[in-house]
Amino acid sequence: MEHKYVALKVLKNCSMNELKVRVWKSLVQSKSFLEILENAIKKYHNKILTAAV
Repeated sequence: MEHKYVALKVLKNCSMNELKVRVWKSLVQSKSFLEILENAIKKYHNKILTAAV
C-alpha cells in the first residue's frame, strides 16, 4: 500500500514540474507577443503622426 502513495507522489511532482514549465513557456510567449503588438501599434501611430504633419 505504501508503494501506491510513493508512485502517486512521484506522479504529482512530475505533473507539477511539467505544469510549471508549460506556464513559463506560455508566459514568455505571451510577453513576446505583447512586445510585438506594442511595437506594431507604435509604428502605426508614428506613421499617422508623420502623415498628418
